[in-house]
Amino acid sequence: SCFDAHFIVVIFVAFVVVIVDAFAVADGAVIIEALACIIPVVVVRASAAWSSTCARVRVTRRDKVHTSPRHRHIASRSPRAMVYYACALTSGGKDGTLAAMLAQSRADAEVVCYANVCPSANAVDELDSHCFQTVGHRCVDALGALTGKDVYRRRLRGSSVSTAMAYEANDADEVEDLRALLRAARRREPRLNAVCSGAILSDYQRLRVEHVCAELGLTSLAPLWRMPQREVLERVVSSGIDARLVKVAAMGLSPEAHLGKSIADVSETLIRVEELYGSHCAGEGGEFETLVVDCPLYARGRLALTKTRVEKTSSDAFAPSGHLVVDEFEVVLKPGAEGVAPGRVIWVEDGEESDMSADEAATATAR
Repeated sequence: SCFDAHFIVVIFVAFVVVIVDAFAVADGAVIIEALACIIPVVVVRASAAWSSTCARVRVTRRDKVHTSPRHRHIASRSPRAMVYYACALTSGGKDGTLAAMLAQSRADAEVVCYANVCPSANAVDELDSHCFQTVGHRCVDALGALTGKDVYRRRLRGSSVSTAMAYEANDADEVEDLRALLRAARRREPRLNAVCSGAILSDYQRLRVEHVCAELGLTSLAPLWRMPQREVLERVVSSGIDARLVKVAAMGLSPEAHLGKSIADVSETLIRVEELYGSHCAGEGGEFETLVVDCPLYARGRLALTKTRVEKTSSDAFAPSGHLVVDEFEVVLKPGAEGVAPGRVIWVEDGEESDMSADEAATATAR
């Protein structure tokens, strides 16, 4: 060590001084006495310094071995490392899909299932919900056949009742449906320890997901949180997510012109609308909603919307609104799909769950 080296130098200098003084007085007895005192000390310190240096070399070599790519790979699979087995919240739209893709890309996370809440009446397309997108909800039945993962679904009993920023539990609120849904998913998925959501800017949504997760002992993952809108839009396009507009409600967008179009095709329009009117180009302000028909997470197939129609909800001269009704759809299998088992659709009712096979879920008619 540095201390040992300095000590040896000091001893050596002292030794030289003593020798010089001894020769000056020409006293051989003094020289012999000095040598007898100093040499053992120098030998012991030099030996200790050498041992310390050898030990540091061994540690350095060991660290180099342990930081090799192979060792890092083994260490990443250590049972002591925290792994998030996540249930991805989804409406079928781009945000939940992109969030699930980002979670899945992490070395310490895996999406093991999906969860979705939908209107209690299947014929209803859109609800006045503060938390959940419901347009296109019937297509979520196909998600198990598309991804090969189980999908937990629950029909909403509640509504937006507890609307303060900090959520207070209320049996009549829609958040309690989310709680029941995730509780059922955790009961059937023993590994489940996290929930992934597509929250970006809404503290209202994020806090409610975190509230439910905290009570169920789950970790809330929000990969898109505070991500700039243009980055969200760019990532959706560059990640291979084919998301179609299924609702529009903003200046610069019209049901007739834009519903059914892919995000990639209208991205320049969305940016221009944001620049002109101050809206959100990724739709975080409710300007539009989407339905994903294909993405890298869809390992088994893509979603084909075979029969659709436009339902206009407002003819406002400046910001007309409307949504796309999907009457019929089908799952078009991808090459190699036979190697991926289809997931199930598991309906969560109060106190019970019922399974739907992939064949039933991927029916061509959106009943």
